[in-house]
Amino acid sequence: MRSFLLALGVFLTTSQAAEFLKTNFGARSVALGNAYGVIVNDPSALHWNPAGLANITGEKTTIRKLEDITREAESAFEEKEFSEFLEEKEKSQGPQSVARTERGFELQWYNAAAFLPMNGYTGFSGIGLTALGGTLGAAAYGALSQRIQAYDSAGNAVASRDFRALAAYLGYARQSGALRWGFSLMGLEEGMQRRRQGGGVHIGAQMIPIPILSAGIALQNLVGAVQKEASNNQKWEKLDTLLRFSFAITTPPPQANMKIIFGFTSNLDRRQEAVRMNLGLAYSLSQYLYLMFGLDHGNPATGLGIMVRPLHLAYAVNRDSVFGTLQHYVELNLTF
Repeated sequence: MRSFLLALGVFLTTSQAAEFLKTNFGARSVALGNAYGVIVNDPSALHWNPAGLANITGEKTTIRKLEDITREAESAFEEKEFSEFLEEKEKSQGPQSVARTERGFELQWYNAAAFLPMNGYTGFSGIGLTALGGTLGAAAYGALSQRIQAYDSAGNAVASRDFRALAAYLGYARQSGALRWGFSLMGLEEGMQRRRQGGGVHIGAQMIPIPILSAGIALQNLVGAVQKEASNNQKWEKLDTLLRFSFAITTPPPQANMKIIFGFTSNLDRRQEAVRMNLGLAYSLSQYLYLMFGLDHGNPATGLGIMVRPLHLAYAVNRDSVFGTLQHYVELNLTF
């Protein structure tokens, strides 16, 4: 966040390309210290890790008891004999049931907003739906910072300006066994007085080698560039490629109420930047309410989430490392 705010405080030609893409949005991501790519399961995956879209499957699991499964065979028994048959089955094998999973249509609508220092705001809205044997997603991400003091090439202050940026995403993801994979295409426009356009490609994967362990990896802007105006000539400036890796450990059943996440973020184009360590912890108080705690490069955050299908609501707060003020994040995801 620091590099973004500092970049906004100078004339546009001196800023790095698409710094707004490195800002935070989404309460769960912030509250979990941005160690999020391994568990993201909603349309915000188009930004964090496109593979997370594959969690939108439309799957519904139903449990049928032995009594229901064998009801059609009841006619072969007298009523007393049928009851004795069930009792004998439960004595020898325990209570019997069969889980059946079916796939159908599912659509998720995700919205997030952040309230930042220097009159700064970010917002993200996207949808994901089952289609083409996997999941399709589309989203838009906007950033606004008002009344930014600008300077000319000689360092003289000029009139303050508003910074505006918009990125649009389109992606696809699919699951193959224990592996989820996906990609997203991104186009952007940003600037204050002068506008510049560009785009990039994100790819990612999520893996579940064993039930209590999962891992995620994503490359943001594996290919990406933005136009830049310099000396009245147009040229392209490469977007920074970010590597995000994280893995999560879930406490085993029957509780399975805590998830611990470890990860890191590395800028592959600016090796002088320190690798950012990401840590997160989520603890379920009930099937409807959970708490979150995180550290992003030593910056703490906390939040809470509420899940009452079809609604998933989350809130997070952290402290800006430059200005020391609190930053607030909210998100809402609806499943249809």
